[in-house]
Amino acid sequence: MQIVKTKNETFARLFSTHWQWIFLFAILSIFTGFAIWSVLSMTQSSKERFQLEALTNCKVLEVAIADTISQHSSYDAIQNRIEILIRKDHRIVRLSFIALAPDNTYRHVASSLKTRIGKAAHEEDLEAIASGEVIFLEEDYMDMGALDITYPVHGPNGNILGLIGYTVSYGKSSIEPVVLMAVAVTVILSLVFYFVYLLRRSFRQIGEHEKIERSLRDSDRMKTQFIATAAHELRTPLCSVLGYADMLLHPETIGGIDADQQKDFLSEIHGKAEALCKIVDELLDVSRVESGSSIPLDKKQHNLWEIIRKEVGHFQLHTDQRLFELTLPENQEALIWVDRNKLVQIVENLASNAVKFSHDRGVIRITGTLTESGYRLVVADEGIGMTPEQVERVFDKFYRADQSNTAVGGLGLGMHIVQHIIKAHEGDIRVVSKLGQGTIVTVDLPFGKPSLPD
Repeated sequence: MQIVKTKNETFARLFSTHWQWIFLFAILSIFTGFAIWSVLSMTQSSKERFQLEALTNCKVLEVAIADTISQHSSYDAIQNRIEILIRKDHRIVRLSFIALAPDNTYRHVASSLKTRIGKAAHEEDLEAIASGEVIFLEEDYMDMGALDITYPVHGPNGNILGLIGYTVSYGKSSIEPVVLMAVAVTVILSLVFYFVYLLRRSFRQIGEHEKIERSLRDSDRMKTQFIATAAHELRTPLCSVLGYADMLLHPETIGGIDADQQKDFLSEIHGKAEALCKIVDELLDVSRVESGSSIPLDKKQHNLWEIIRKEVGHFQLHTDQRLFELTLPENQEALIWVDRNKLVQIVENLASNAVKFSHDRGVIRITGTLTESGYRLVVADEGIGMTPEQVERVFDKFYRADQSNTAVGGLGLGMHIVQHIIKAHEGDIRVVSKLGQGTIVTVDLPFGKPSLPD
């Protein structure tokens, strides 16, 4: 009997291992096929993206060239504009403009080819001008894939003023897909083996341990998404700052700027810098919370209703597509010990969320009332709402209820920070929401007391 039992156990282990490897092979095949498809799609989309960027640059340059020629300005202005574009984008291999005289000789060429001025134009340049069509060619440049564009420049009357020659490198043409595919397969193998390991271990564990593992995986995923989102949120205002600063440093590239334009550009730079400071402040607040430190407060006595009226008035002034209904007690001061800046941060975040997730012409109701122990602020909208699962996680750091490509911007830190600010004031916050019907956020703040001296 003992021998039979041993054989049965051995057969069971072999059978189990056999099906495990079949399952592993199936998963590996699916992921490998997906990786190959992803790499090929990525390569194609990369080429299309570079083609679109190149066409956009050519179009902008075409307008500048046409304006310069119509104003009878020197071709040097065109060359300066070209050199600025080359300095800004290291991927540009070649960017030049040629213009022909009526006798089909070169009137203007790139600075490195000035010996051609006055000489007969090449046949391919004459053909390109005669066709008036954009010509695309793919070629290799120093073992790198490159896109070569011949772009005819049209004048106001539709006549051809010349040609833009534009070559941009978009990466290795043959090696890169192979390397990416090898890396993708390696990563997929690692993920598959790790998945099998987790699967086998999960069969031996129950309940709480499985929930912890799932929570850790979600946390890692949200951190990864947060890094990508934070990079985007930081890059957007930075690009604006760099763009306006570049125009201020090189006004000749846009035909000069007057004092009013300078003021507008500086105002835009200041606004984007304030947005960057706000993002950095949020990150610092999260860092303090994660390190175990409480958010520092500078409590002073303020009128709560006055602060709410001012902030809601700001949103009413700058938000035409939403309707605000503000209801506060008449002839009543709401004196409370709070950190004014942090309170403004709470109101801004709640009102901003209501605006972001409401429909056009949607009504946002903000109500303030007096309670036995303090004051209550309620922000209610008629927006897209949330599921119970989303409400449960609304205060998690890095969590964003809508993580699609069309989601509104944000780092997923706002409600997390707001909750800790309210807790630092010994208050409470609650969220009630129904998908498709809207969200109600209730904040209770005590009367409070002054901050203790350091």
